[in-house]
Amino acid sequence: MTVILGLSESEKPRSPLLPHTAGFLKRAPETVAEQVRELLKLQDQQLELFKEYQERLHDLEREFHDRYTPLFDARSNIINPPCSQLNSTTTDQRLSNSITTIESDVGISNFWLRALKNNATLGDYITKGDEAALNYLRDIRLEYPSSIGFKIIFEFDPNPFLNNHVLTKTFLYERDPDDCTGELVLGEAQGEEIHWKDGRDLTSVIAIDGNRKHVYKEVVHKPSFFVFFETVTNLVDETDSEDDSDDSGNDGDDDTDSEDENDGTDGEEEGGDEDEDDSEVSQLKVHFSIGEELRGRIIPCAVHWYTGEARIYEESDWEEE
Repeated sequence: MTVILGLSESEKPRSPLLPHTAGFLKRAPETVAEQVRELLKLQDQQLELFKEYQERLHDLEREFHDRYTPLFDARSNIINPPCSQLNSTTTDQRLSNSITTIESDVGISNFWLRALKNNATLGDYITKGDEAALNYLRDIRLEYPSSIGFKIIFEFDPNPFLNNHVLTKTFLYERDPDDCTGELVLGEAQGEEIHWKDGRDLTSVIAIDGNRKHVYKEVVHKPSFFVFFETVTNLVDETDSEDDSDDSGNDGDDDTDSEDENDGTDGEEEGGDEDEDDSEVSQLKVHFSIGEELRGRIIPCAVHWYTGEARIYEESDWEEE
């Protein structure tokens, strides 16, 4: 019995055949099919090693983040004033601060707001209303959960907008069972409900219409950076997935008949659902892109985004492209 990578063929786990591969093996000559099955066994072993690599890489990120943390804590102590000084700063003064104001008797005011706005990806999502609330942003931190992913943590000083002291967003990756490469795909972006103070909601407004007898109230959503804290999932209809798998397992002989029987109405009916799914996936990509920007660029290099140094290099990269 052949032994590969320390495990016998009978001991090695078998991945279920993907529909296209199963169809290929049915159509291929037996000699070729047998060789392909042996190649698939090798591929299964490589995939198991790749999964182990991904998990170890995640563990390595967690390890080095633990080593970065004391440096980030020291950074936060420089940026933020002591509690005695913070309490002496009135709400009116904080609201009147401009993003261009970088001088402070203690600490650095608007550090994180300035860093975020200097980033082209994030700055586009920040409105004037958001700036007033982000003036109170005390720190942005990062954590790594046990599952492959990461958590972004926004910590706020007491302010007239939010009852939340902390807002979090957790990003989780998952493996697509239909992807033979083993690459991780976007899974879920788990947000946190924001508890706004009365009349301070930056993400929506109540529109009132009607007359004295009939008054209609409607919640109208507004563009805001704080939409980032909503939960977005990668919804998959299991029934549709099973149907797709069955269809893709065909050897192709029935394609013509199915096209003749379809008068085009089914596509029209399903179009709305497909548009909703595409919108959900697109929204998930946007949230992950913001999360990755915070994780990989803003948090580790915050001072360079604050001074604008990182923006200069970002613009030079665009020019080269």
